[in-house]
Amino acid sequence: MLAAEEFAMPVRSRGDIPSDPIHEPHDVLAAEEFAMPTGGLPASTSDGPVDPRTLIPALVIVGLLLLVLRRRRG
Repeated sequence: MLAAEEFAMPVRSRGDIPSDPIHEPHDVLAAEEFAMPTGGLPASTSDGPVDPRTLIPALVIVGLLLLVLRRRRG
């Protein structure tokens, strides 16, 4: 047996619901009212110089490969 069957919820009458104080249409999405923050990051452009931070993983891998090759030869 479900608890909803044991305990009845009170039913609202039509007079309990207040009327809408705003008579004009007001269905507006929050996304239209408030812009999301961008985080302060500049927009990425493909025609600018390469960011050196993007090369760090590749440089680390190349350095590890050189280290492994040097140990194998020596």
